Amino acid sequence: MAKPFLFERMSWKEIESAQKKTRTVVIPLSLLEEHGPHLPVSVDYLRAYEIAKRVKKNFFLLPPIIIGNTGKYSCAFPGTISISEKTLKRLIVEMCESLHFTGFRKIFVFSGHNGKKHSKAAEHAAKELRKKKINANYITTSMLEKRAREGVVETPGDSHAGECETSEVMELSEKSVRKGRLVKSFPDYPKRGSALDFRKANPSGVKGDSTKASRRKGKILIDEAVKNLSKLI
Repeated sequence: MAKPFLFERMSWKEIESAQKKTRTVVIPLSLLEEHGPHLPVSVDYLRAYEIAKRVKKNFFLLPPIIIGNTGKYSCAFPGTISISEKTLKRLIVEMCESLHFTGFRKIFVFSGHNGKKHSKAAEHAAKELRKKKINANYITTSMLEKRAREGVVETPGDSHAGECETSEVMELSEKSVRKGRLVKSFPDYPKRGSALDFRKANPSGVKGDSTKASRRKGKILIDEAVKNLSKLI
């Protein structure tokens, strides 16, 4: 059965040999970020990496690249590590240039984080790379699961560490969910203020209703994302 080549476990000779089968590579890229009191800070890269691992095709899968950008909503919580948009874009461009130089011809930067500035930086990086004739594409878990989410997620406005993400982590790594700490939270953020002001407005860090999460919902969402990623690859 076809499956991803796990890049970090291979020697350079094995990588070169496997390039005879495929020159497609997926880069799971997401930052460490707070996801409420009930989920680990690894949620975003965990989702991207584990979804990619379930695709039954030959392609190269890099280990998670733990970098990214988040805004005032999360950056004042311990556990969140955010870099600037400019730095993120440069890192993506140079990483993809290096992969292209060594023979990879189709590159997917795959993010479990969908922050506006994070996605903007990644999209601009992909655009710059394509101008250089490097086939680079930016995709997110949200893009891949959108249709399933509309039919499964009950909570309007569920966007961070709520029903959707908690359900997915239940499917991917159920032991990582602190089920006694599930939170329902719909904060009223200030129009202006510092990161500390935003944390004060939302002490849990959750925007959504994680109490409605279930592994069944998570499986539907993850299966949809795997199916759609497989089509792209």
